[in-house]
Amino acid sequence: MLARMIAALATGFAASTGHAAPYPEPIDLGHGVHVFVGAREEASRENGGHIANQGFIVAADGVIVIDSGLSTGFARHMLSVIRARTGKPVALVILTWPVDEAIFGAALFQERGAPVLAHEAAARLIAERCERCLAQRRAALGEELMAGTRVPRPDRVFRGSQTLSVAGRRLELIDEDGAAAPGSIAVWDPESGVLFAGGLASFGRIPETGNGTLDTWIKALGRLAALPARSVVPAHGATGDPAALGRFAAYLDALRGRTRQAYAAGMSLLEAPRRVVRMTDQHLREDGVSVVEAVEQVIGLRISRAEPPVVGRMKIGLLIRTRADATADQGEAQQHEAAHVPAVAAHRAPRSCNGRLKDMPSVIPLERT
Repeated sequence: MLARMIAALATGFAASTGHAAPYPEPIDLGHGVHVFVGAREEASRENGGHIANQGFIVAADGVIVIDSGLSTGFARHMLSVIRARTGKPVALVILTWPVDEAIFGAALFQERGAPVLAHEAAARLIAERCERCLAQRRAALGEELMAGTRVPRPDRVFRGSQTLSVAGRRLELIDEDGAAAPGSIAVWDPESGVLFAGGLASFGRIPETGNGTLDTWIKALGRLAALPARSVVPAHGATGDPAALGRFAAYLDALRGRTRQAYAAGMSLLEAPRRVVRMTDQHLREDGVSVVEAVEQVIGLRISRAEPPVVGRMKIGLLIRTRADATADQGEAQQHEAAHVPAVAAHRAPRSCNGRLKDMPSVIPLERT
């Protein structure tokens, strides 16, 4: 019954959305900052898989790319847009988190001579999982759309928040590892007042929580909201302001608290979604989130917009990860290391397709500016 109800909701939701190719032109936020805003949809052939946000900064001596899109096709579009605006070289590509729609375009920039920077934990996850992810995307979106796309291997990795000077621009890399995902970071550009929040923020769309830690995530959003940003670029949804980060944190907090209560009370999978959605409804309405997305989030269902619902995780408890849970997963040694680590960078090691950790870049000290 629940599956039929959700399928009906999903059908209505899919019919109410639409996004036409080609890929969009970027929005100019001023001070050399440009942002591509993705469709508020699931990835499809119709929208070219462009469902997330990417940006680039035209700095004094070059261009800095923030996230690279889902495919080589989008990366080519991005590069052509950059070339139409400036003849300066792409100096660096920064990946804010290890998800398909952020990373798969990066290999094209590497082929054109631009280095790729990611958090050390993100680079590890990319090596472990992303060959499988790419194969799944090829199957879902088709060989034509994903032609030439391959998994990038970051040239440089780091950990620990730090200042980065590149192409004559001074940026702040904000390490929020484990919040939205392993290796999730934000990029703060004080010159423009633009904060690239990456996967740490999602405006108008329910975020993926399976790879994150809600306690850590909510605290991270509080720190980001304290920055004097005039514009915040989320991974998904339209650009917003710091207040939007607060509303998003309030949603996560309500989801965390109400789901814990429902789980502790032993509610059934039929009862818990209705109860939690009702209790968090004000946050959902503020961000324009559909009911079907809310139901998915609460019970861990992933719904294909073009096919019948596919049941994924069915335990509400899997949505609740505390810092203690994450630490237990990583081990005591890693917990100690996370408490205080120096900034690091790396050069790319030899590549392979097996994703083993031996292929990770070797860590060397990164010179602070």
